[in-house]
Amino acid sequence: MGKEDRKADKSTNDPVAKRKTLFDDRPVEIAELTYIIKQDLSSLNSQISSLQTLSRSQHPASRAPSNGDQENEHNKNVGPDSSSSLP
Repeated sequence: MGKEDRKADKSTNDPVAKRKTLFDDRPVEIAELTYIIKQDLSSLNSQISSLQTLSRSQHPASRAPSNGDQENEHNKNVGPDSSSSLP
């Protein structure tokens, strides 16, 4: 048996050579993980919204920022930024 014949025989028995794609992707697992991640993001967005509502109810003055009031300025800037970073 020649050198080329052995290479050809080896490549037909090699499980890597039999794969259809370069990466061993598992579409079902990827879809499941994607679903879980989207659910987690949705839950986080809901929790952020609840925290913003709670914060507004506990600090009603923060709706009308006054000059020099660091808490109001912080709430005005951080609240919207934290929810906009999540898709």
